[in-house]
Amino acid sequence: MAREIGRHSTPLPESGANAAGKMAPAALVFLVKPVIFSGISDDKEIMRPWIDDFSACGLDEILRFQAENREWSKQLRLRTATLVNSRLAKDVSQDDYLASRKTIHEDTAECRSRANILDAQIARHSTLVSHSR
Repeated sequence: MAREIGRHSTPLPESGANAAGKMAPAALVFLVKPVIFSGISDDKEIMRPWIDDFSACGLDEILRFQAENREWSKQLRLRTATLVNSRLAKDVSQDDYLASRKTIHEDTAECRSRANILDAQIARHSTLVSHSR
C-alpha cells in the first residue's frame, strides 16, 4: 500500500515561471508534487510478467519487452530524482529515504539484468536472421 511521504511547503507558480518570469528548473518542479513511495515497486506494473524462456518469442515481441523495460528504467530514474529532491527538501526522514533508496536500487538492478538478457536475445535473433539470408 502506497503512502504519502511529504509535499514541498512552498509550491512554484502554476506556469512554472518564477517571480522574474524565468522557467523553474525541472528538479524544482518535483518538489511541488506529492511524493508517494511504497515497499513494493509500483513501476513493475509497466512490465508484462517476465518470462525465462524467450525461444518461442519472435523479435517483435522481444522488442516490445525491451521498450517496456526502457519505460520501467525511465520511471525508476524519475523515482530516484523525486526521492533525492524530497530528501533535500527534508520532506522524507533518513530512514524512509534509505528504505526507499534500497528498493529502487534493487529494482534498478533487476531492470539492468533484464536489459542485458533482452540485448542478448535481440543479438541472437539478429544473428539468426543474418545467417538465414
